[in-house]
Amino acid sequence: SNPLFKSAELTYNGADCTLRLYLKKTGAFYGWDSYYNEQGQLCFQFLNPAKVTTTTQNSYGVDLSGVFIVIDVGHGGSDGGATGTDANGTPWSESGRNMDLSYALRNELEKMGATVVFNREGVMTLPVDSRILSLLDAAPDLCVAVHQNFLAGYPNFGGFEASYYTPFSSLAAKQIQQYTQRTGIYSTNRLAWRNYFVGRQTVCPVVLTENGYMSHLPDLNGMLDPQVMERKAVAIAQGVADYFLLINGLKTN
Repeated sequence: SNPLFKSAELTYNGADCTLRLYLKKTGAFYGWDSYYNEQGQLCFQFLNPAKVTTTTQNSYGVDLSGVFIVIDVGHGGSDGGATGTDANGTPWSESGRNMDLSYALRNELEKMGATVVFNREGVMTLPVDSRILSLLDAAPDLCVAVHQNFLAGYPNFGGFEASYYTPFSSLAAKQIQQYTQRTGIYSTNRLAWRNYFVGRQTVCPVVLTENGYMSHLPDLNGMLDPQVMERKAVAIAQGVADYFLLINGLKTN
């Protein structure tokens, strides 16, 4: 009756053993974690793909009721992240731009019925270890990390990137990257495998987004423009919507 696995096989190898779990369906693996419980038993936790339905009640065409999404809001507090200076000489911090875009993204995801939480609010400082622990505790259906990029010495270089680490995170990253590319907001648009710490977590698919370069004035201007920010949030949300439609077989890629 297990929704993911059709059978299990335990092989003893002298001092240790190997546990093999056989999937019912290829490509149905979307996250896992391991831990010891209070009885000292080694437990394995697996993420069942979230079930969604199509709808005509929103512009995205999908009902994400019951879907739990964590937005990892990059930097914050004493960790301001990257900085950029606008044409008037005013400095801006990455942490604030991450927060602004995260609010816009949450609004779009909630329009589809998703339950969305931030791992930080306002200007609080959140160390990387705390980010990881909160993600493990939450065990959501998807995590989207929101960042802005920076490249010293190259003020003319800008663009967007959606990155992933685990194979089961690649589909969500691809959908987000493709919809963002269609907006025409950025001069470059990339899908990439990256060895980022947050992205290496396996409890759920994780997509890390770099939403422009603070060292690139056109990108920075877009970060400060509410209308452009709204277009960015809609594109990411559409990528998330299509990801859940695809894994449910309600849409073909």
